[in-house]
Amino acid sequence: MSPAEQTSLGVRQFRERVAAQRAEHYRRLFGPVTASVLPALAAAAGLGAGGRALDLGCGDGRLSAMLTGLGWCCLPADLSMSAMRSETGRIPVNAIVADAMALPVADGAVELVAAAFLTPHLPDLHRGLAEMRRVLCRDGRVVLAGWSRPARSPFNGLLVELIRDGAGPADRSALDESVRRADPECVGTELTRAGFTDVRVDAVPTTARIASPEVWWDGLTRGSGGIAFLLQQRTPSDREDIRRRFLAEAAKFVQGAVVSVAAEAFVIAATAA
Repeated sequence: MSPAEQTSLGVRQFRERVAAQRAEHYRRLFGPVTASVLPALAAAAGLGAGGRALDLGCGDGRLSAMLTGLGWCCLPADLSMSAMRSETGRIPVNAIVADAMALPVADGAVELVAAAFLTPHLPDLHRGLAEMRRVLCRDGRVVLAGWSRPARSPFNGLLVELIRDGAGPADRSALDESVRRADPECVGTELTRAGFTDVRVDAVPTTARIASPEVWWDGLTRGSGGIAFLLQQRTPSDREDIRRRFLAEAAKFVQGAVVSVAAEAFVIAATAA
């Protein structure tokens, strides 16, 4: 191996370690909460009777396993291997690495597209939903889970609101878009534009229980690449001020020995027209 190839390999391995570390922090904080929403998402998918399903942003494959149990022939897909690696180091069976904006799936090839908490991460919401419609057959179903607005889901929304306060125009625009995607009416409108009909929404209230405000802060800032990036755009004094304000607000959610904070999600289902 040449020196240049060794350098390239070293850089790739470094990036993989960083991604794996971030994914682990994400799993520790978000995993128990997102797992509590998955049964409602699977129920919205219904019985599969051998139909073909695509689980986008599959993570460790929990939703894929539920869909398989309901009779779907499920293909798990995520953007990276590190995102799919479970706590045991396992990767979902038959999983593929795929970009949700350009899926390696033929037009009309599946009867179901399921995605848990993927919509906040799509570079372009309309294009992402249109891509889901492309791979769905007529009368196929899409079922999505997303976070509710910050006021209803402070678990993930509190820090977003604090960062948004005082953010520059570009960062504020990105944060405004994240809040827009937490509105099921907005997502429903985008689904209709993308070629779906019969849009239905259900709220899924749940509660996150976290060891301490500091653990909550660490999980958000180390597990979310977007949060970490936005904080890096601020001055050190700004970052410290945001941290101080977050911990003060987080302390209000302490009940007994743990933080107990609302983490509401919504499940939205629609039919391919």
